Amino acid sequence: MAFIQGENTIDQTINFGTAGNYRLQFMAIQRVSNQNTLDLEVYVDGNMLLPRIRPYGSAYKTFQSEVFTVPVGSHNVKLRGYNPFGTDNTIFLDALSIVAP
Repeated sequence: MAFIQGENTIDQTINFGTAGNYRLQFMAIQRVSNQNTLDLEVYVDGNMLLPRIRPYGSAYKTFQSEVFTVPVGSHNVKLRGYNPFGTDNTIFLDALSIVAP
């Protein structure tokens, strides 16, 4: 489990043993006491995957990034909060995984 508050980030370098197409899959929920919603941006090797993801509702839901393609080797995957309102907003994350589309 992890959380992103405001425009902070979580990132990790992952070694892909097989070249191909992948998605980032995870469960997410907005903090109940958020003043506004917080969106998530997903980056692979510094390139943002569109669209931004906006978790919603009062229970965890599963979300997926758009498909991305990587060659064999190490690649950086980053999640960043997008907080245009500048207020105290947080997203909770769980069950992050890289999956084939």
